Amino acid sequence: MTEYSPILGSQDVQLSGGVLEGLAYPERGPRCCALDLVSGGRVVRATRADKFSESAAGKGLRDGWCGFAVAPRAADFIFSDQLIVRCAVSGARVAVIEHDEWALAPGRETKTSGNVSVMSLLASRSTRTPCEPSAYWRLLDRTTRAFSDRMFVEQLYLIIVDRPADEHGLSSYTTRLKAGLGRRSVFDGMIGSDEFTHKVGGRFLSPFSQDFPIVPKFEPVLVHSEAL
Repeated sequence: MTEYSPILGSQDVQLSGGVLEGLAYPERGPRCCALDLVSGGRVVRATRADKFSESAAGKGLRDGWCGFAVAPRAADFIFSDQLIVRCAVSGARVAVIEHDEWALAPGRETKTSGNVSVMSLLASRSTRTPCEPSAYWRLLDRTTRAFSDRMFVEQLYLIIVDRPADEHGLSSYTTRLKAGLGRRSVFDGMIGSDEFTHKVGGRFLSPFSQDFPIVPKFEPVLVHSEAL
C-alpha cells in the first residue's frame, strides 16, 4: 500500500458521541495515513487520517492535515465485540472500541458514515470458503438471535446446505428447539450432515456474498434474552 505512509504516532484519540476522533500522523512526507477497522481479525472498513485539525497544526503535525473521525456501525462488530482501529500500512494499533462502550455512548448518532463498507465492495462475490465452525457460529448467533425458531431454521438451511428447508426438517428442528435443544446444536447437526459435506463440500457461505440470505441488520450484543 504505497499510497499511504505508516503511522509514526497518534494523539488525542477519544470516543465522543459514538464517533472515534483523533490524530494519526506519519514521520514525514506528503502522504497521509490510512486506518483499517478490524473485527475478529478481518478488515470491515477503512478511513483516512487527512482531515484538517487546528490542534495538529498547533503541534506542527503534517501542517495540521492528520485528523480522522470514524463513526462505527452495528455491522462493524459482525465478528467480534471489539473493533480494532489500526494503521493500514504497518498494522500499528491506534485504538480499540468495545461494543458496549460504543452502544452506550451519550449522543451517539445512528446515521451511517460516509466511509465505504467492505461488505458493499464484496457484495457481488458469491463464494463458499473453509471456516472454523465456532467462528461461523458466532456470526450466525449475532445475526439471528432475534429470529423466531422457524425463521432461524429456514435461514440455516439456506446458508448451510444451499436450499429451502423441507417440511420434515423444518418441523423436526423447530419441535426440538421448543423442547429445549440449543440453536448451536442445530447448527452442529447440520454441518455434520452428509448433505453439507457432499453438496457444498463442507464450505461455508461467505457473509459478504450476494446469496447470503440474512439482511445485515445486526442485533446489539447487549441483548441476552432468548429469541422469541
